[in-house]
Amino acid sequence: MTSIAVLVLGERVTGDAGVEMIDPDNLQDFYRVLNCQTVGSLSLPWALRGRGFYAFCDDEALLREPQPKPNRFARHLGHERLLGAVMICRTDDMGETLGLTPEDVRTLTRYLSGSPSLEAHAMADEERAWLERNPSGFEIRELLWP
Repeated sequence: MTSIAVLVLGERVTGDAGVEMIDPDNLQDFYRVLNCQTVGSLSLPWALRGRGFYAFCDDEALLREPQPKPNRFARHLGHERLLGAVMICRTDDMGETLGLTPEDVRTLTRYLSGSPSLEAHAMADEERAWLERNPSGFEIRELLWP
């Protein structure tokens, strides 16, 4: 078993942000730190994604009863609304989940401590507009063939 460090934001017993150790090959560890039963990936602003950061979240948070608490870092991460915890790690070119270094944690802490970036605000505003057009959270599109 290889343990890696990840940053967990929101819905933690010990506060709303902190480093956790997980086994990247054990899906149960993802469920444990995210307090969920289904895991999905989460888009991030290029300021984070371009540095190799990657995020996971509860893929069914909007469907759960009771719903998890809103994540206060949603805007920083480019989202209008996130429910429950978010786990941030790194990925390599092959998509392997990698741990965070102490410098990565400092970088993320600085990013999350300031105001959300213009890029993050724009992403969140775009998501809000989509949610206003699709209040159910789903969109059905018709495929048009030439």
